[in-house]
Amino acid sequence: MIDEAANDTPASARAGRREAARLRKALSRERARARAAVTAAALAVAMENQHEWLAPAAMRNSVLDHAGNMISGARVQIVNGLPIRSSGLPNNTPTQHKMAAARLQADFSDVGNGLNAPAIDYGAVGGGRGDGLGGFAAMLAQLDTRRRLEGALTSLGACASGVARVVLDCIPTAVWAPEAGLTPIEAAAWISAGMTKLVSFYWPEPADGRANRIRTAAFSK
Repeated sequence: MIDEAANDTPASARAGRREAARLRKALSRERARARAAVTAAALAVAMENQHEWLAPAAMRNSVLDHAGNMISGARVQIVNGLPIRSSGLPNNTPTQHKMAAARLQADFSDVGNGLNAPAIDYGAVGGGRGDGLGGFAAMLAQLDTRRRLEGALTSLGACASGVARVVLDCIPTAVWAPEAGLTPIEAAAWISAGMTKLVSFYWPEPADGRANRIRTAAFSK
């Protein structure tokens, strides 16, 4: 009669070896995941430190109220290692609209929010000396900027509040949409119409073809 217990011994040993090998592989994978997690965490900290050096987190993060509603979006984004002034406009926004948004942001930053250096202080940062007008040149420049800002906002008409939220407060269009009682598609169309108005205000459509080519070249830069 064949001894079944004797035959089970080699099989049991092989099964034990397979189980031990499986456990070693599982442990090896777990250790690899742990090392990867530590490396990723270290890279994240290093990246955040680099971004903080380029622009503080307060400028790179959204500002929310106590209810979680967005007061303002990220005003600066780090792109290819450089801090870039951001807005709520989507990435596929036409170049003309991006240029108009940048112009509106610059004008508002200079005179619109009332928190920047007074016009008379511009003499210390690039104007007002050697031009025959002294410090008044800086003041006149600020007055011109204020008039341009007021004209831009007037040209927007009913689109002014939406463009202000998206471009000046850097609120994404999809976030602004429910505030205005619009669908995302309607909000996008509304903002696009406003940006088209801004383009026409900042760069009026000229009457002659040569000027048209110059205007097109400006947008292509």
